[in-house]
Amino acid sequence: MNVLHVEDDKGWFERTVLPELETFCSEIYHVECHDRAVKLINQTDIDYIILDQSIPLNSENPIPDIANGIMFADYVRINFPGTPILILSAQGRDAVIEKYVEFQEPTIFWDGQLDSLVKTRPKGRVFDAIELVKAAKGELEKLENIELDHPQSLELDRNQKRVIRLFAKHFKAVCARVAVISGGLSSSSVLRIALLDNQGNEFHFALAKIDCTQSIEVEAFNFYSYICKLPVGSFPTLLGQYSAGCGNVKGIFYQFASEYDSDYFEQMLISEDKAFEVLNRVIPLFDIWEQSKKGENKTIQEVRQLLCTDDKFNLLANLHDKFDVMSFEKNDCQFYFSIQHADLHGKNILTSDQSTPIVIDYGDIKLAPSVLDIVTLELSPFFHPSTEGKLNFSLELFKSWFDDESYIQNYPLSKVASYLREVKRNRAFMNKDYIATVYAYSVRQLTFPNTNHDIALTLIEAAIDKYNQI
Repeated sequence: MNVLHVEDDKGWFERTVLPELETFCSEIYHVECHDRAVKLINQTDIDYIILDQSIPLNSENPIPDIANGIMFADYVRINFPGTPILILSAQGRDAVIEKYVEFQEPTIFWDGQLDSLVKTRPKGRVFDAIELVKAAKGELEKLENIELDHPQSLELDRNQKRVIRLFAKHFKAVCARVAVISGGLSSSSVLRIALLDNQGNEFHFALAKIDCTQSIEVEAFNFYSYICKLPVGSFPTLLGQYSAGCGNVKGIFYQFASEYDSDYFEQMLISEDKAFEVLNRVIPLFDIWEQSKKGENKTIQEVRQLLCTDDKFNLLANLHDKFDVMSFEKNDCQFYFSIQHADLHGKNILTSDQSTPIVIDYGDIKLAPSVLDIVTLELSPFFHPSTEGKLNFSLELFKSWFDDESYIQNYPLSKVASYLREVKRNRAFMNKDYIATVYAYSVRQLTFPNTNHDIALTLIEAAIDKYNQI
């Protein structure tokens, strides 16, 4: 276990604390002020922090102050929120520290139980405090002994593995099998987790998404705000979130039925009828969102910004060299806006043997053009890495993308194409909003290095030409 001790009295640390920590810690780091503590935690994996309540700000401001201790604790809670902190308080336990500790929400700790990641002990009883750290070290060792079985192609770092082990510990599993369900163009993957008991029997299945804390908290917010309003059975049940000792990494876990072993992309490649059946079940799930759609007048730039930030957009040299997109994006039109999944590609629609779908991955849900999810269903098969090279098409398909008759005739799955265009007509305000959404989606594809940029640029050119013709 790597421990950081922040204490301005280095002599006291070396005489009193260091000899005790050396008996059970792997690495021990000591700094004397707030600024050095911030620098170190950004450069080193820290499992546990011992923090004196009053520390100097830096060498230029050497007077210890409780405000600096709280400021560093806040920095950790914001930037490395999974890191446990033990605050050594004054003998009388300062009211500010007491209130700060009480404000922290409990989480699943290394022993599998709910506990606070911020604790306090009187500095005068430092040996009791060290025993607390030593007990935590013992629980961390037990946690790290939970074996994970995953394919070599799935690279998991220390914190990602710890998230999975925390989930396993919480449910008293001795090991876990891990596989990828959905790995696409984003920074996170959706994983399938099977927990095993001490007899080697699988007893619990889960779907997990592991990412930075901020992304997972957005996903949790979206789940409670929007996904819970969808029909029962169309989404998995949220089990919990895990982050103790994981720095700025967090995992969110959902109960998962093992029979969901396929997805829309796979069904689409097997049979058009299977794909059509899945779509017929998926699209109505979002009717509750569409019922509250509202008309909005937006510029094309505002819509593009929902899918591709200005920072990324400005770096697309192949786009700016080929088209006058800055002028094009000044155009505005009327849109229907509603809540959209905003990443409804085939790997995020899991299916059972009976083609029953459930929808996963809620990190991108937002208020957006009501045709966005349809555009994603139409276009993602041509961009997602899991379907690369598996569909027969030519660039002519995308040159005539906004000609419904030609599109349906040339799309690899005409029945699916016809159905999606019918849904599009019901969701679109007119025509320009659909064109602008296809443009924005295509621009986003240019930000990924391994997508088909020829398709994206062809669609962008077709969108600009069609928009200007209307």
